[in-house]
Amino acid sequence: MTLVRAGEPEGAIQILETHMRYDPLYVPSVPLTLGIARFYLKEYSEALPLLREFASRAPNVSQGHIWLAANLAQLGRLDEAHAEAAEALRIDPKFTIDGTARRLALNKRPEDAEHLFDGLRKAGLPER
Repeated sequence: MTLVRAGEPEGAIQILETHMRYDPLYVPSVPLTLGIARFYLKEYSEALPLLREFASRAPNVSQGHIWLAANLAQLGRLDEAHAEAAEALRIDPKFTIDGTARRLALNKRPEDAEHLFDGLRKAGLPER
């Protein structure tokens, strides 16, 4: 995740894919981070199964549904994006894009955070 936040998603992808090859019992955060890296590269089709894997392995963790909602929205699959957004809000009713913005202030490239916010808005998640 450090490489992703540092604006180097390609490096993160290389490391995470190698990790997944060597450790078939990888923790759920591995596909989530790999999916986020692919999302930032606008590789939505490649990110989709990774984000779905995380959401299915950790169904009560809102982050999986949040990233899945943004990814589906960027794919133009708005009905599915809205459903994932609703699931994220069921798990975390206080979720807002503004709250996420504060956490993503650590990203080196502000355009990465804006890219996510665009997807979250399309998915119908609340601004405040």
